[in-house]
Amino acid sequence: MIEKSTFALLVLTAEDEQADGTFRCRQNVSHETGFFQWKLGFSRAIVMLEEGVEEFSNIDGIQQIRFSKGNIKETYGEVLATLKREFS
Repeated sequence: MIEKSTFALLVLTAEDEQADGTFRCRQNVSHETGFFQWKLGFSRAIVMLEEGVEEFSNIDGIQQIRFSKGNIKETYGEVLATLKREFS
């Protein structure tokens, strides 16, 4: 599938609760995020980060769209603007 992809939205949601009560995304999603960033580049592998998800170490240095817990719909305008920028 990655060979046919030119853009990726990587949705990181609070799925795995840690012993200390914090949440992180599933480990495979973190791995796939790096893979898509490597393959497509940072401008075409956009991280969508749900509020409350443990941030990985370099999250501040990459393009991301943040959304409040359970409300991914609030990102639609920003997602459309990103798609327009990348494909216009």
